[in-house]
Amino acid sequence: MVGLKLQKLGSRIFRALTPIALSVSLVAAGCETLPEPQVAEAPTELRASDPGPSDAILESGKKIAGAIVEDEAFVELVEVAAEVMGDLQQAQLKRSDEELDAIATTTSEPGFAEVMGPGKLLGHLGGTPKHLEHIQSLVNELRENHGLAEASPQDVRYVFELALETDQGNDILEAAAEDELVLALYNPCEQACTNAYILAMVLPLAFFVLEMALAVAFFPFGILIAMFAIAQLNWALTVAGAALNSCLAACDGFVPPDNGGGTLCGGDDLCDQDEYCWKGVLGFGKDECRAKKKQGSVCSNHDHCQSDCCKLHTWSNPVSKTCRPASACN
Repeated sequence: MVGLKLQKLGSRIFRALTPIALSVSLVAAGCETLPEPQVAEAPTELRASDPGPSDAILESGKKIAGAIVEDEAFVELVEVAAEVMGDLQQAQLKRSDEELDAIATTTSEPGFAEVMGPGKLLGHLGGTPKHLEHIQSLVNELRENHGLAEASPQDVRYVFELALETDQGNDILEAAAEDELVLALYNPCEQACTNAYILAMVLPLAFFVLEMALAVAFFPFGILIAMFAIAQLNWALTVAGAALNSCLAACDGFVPPDNGGGTLCGGDDLCDQDEYCWKGVLGFGKDECRAKKKQGSVCSNHDHCQSDCCKLHTWSNPVSKTCRPASACN
């Protein structure tokens, strides 16, 4: 398994941190809190054999981590990872809510990592593939500088995790996230939402740095880890962005109506036959009945399509499932 702590971290990032951070910030700003959102589960984590760190690293790990966090290459590593995050955020701002939902759902599904390489995935999501080469170079530099060139992937993971958990490591992460996730502020309530959004992205940024360090150490399995890391970061941004939009809407006085089931349309049974119930990006946002989609349109599940068939077709859209002919699902 690629780290029990990572598995727990990846699965709880937004089920716990995001709703709490947003609610606390709204209260602090004197705004009404949102109804508790229904947050999507984190993507399934990749697994591998994990014997754990060696006795030598368990003994010297904190000392090495302390040296790593002082290394300029470590600061640069976090900053480049934050640049990747910023690129993905800017790309997401240009996409529709349904595109965001479809891409986040598709790329985080088990088995998607086998579809393409990390560079291609990052490029399709709006990032710069050369950033991955830069990350690889910096990780190798850090391993060489601190006696980890021949260390096992488990030892590398353990030391980098310790470095990221230090106060200095956390400060570096927060500064990098704040520099990249620049958003316009209009009033104290919206600033509270934005602050919570940046706070909510610090853990995913740390997770991405650690996973990319593992990807360099775990060759050739590292290719799959890198794919997972990129998909997870994009997914995390999608959830945080959707939560941010809901938070900003609450600042403007909008609260989703409650029909007894907690949603506007409640389910597809309340929509017309040629409609489906849209419940927002990964569970966030205003619920409403929307027209079912034609073939070739992006989708998150079968109910969104006129053909009742929503499936990945890499030739037409490599990062999102699309509505396909009914025969493609039979």
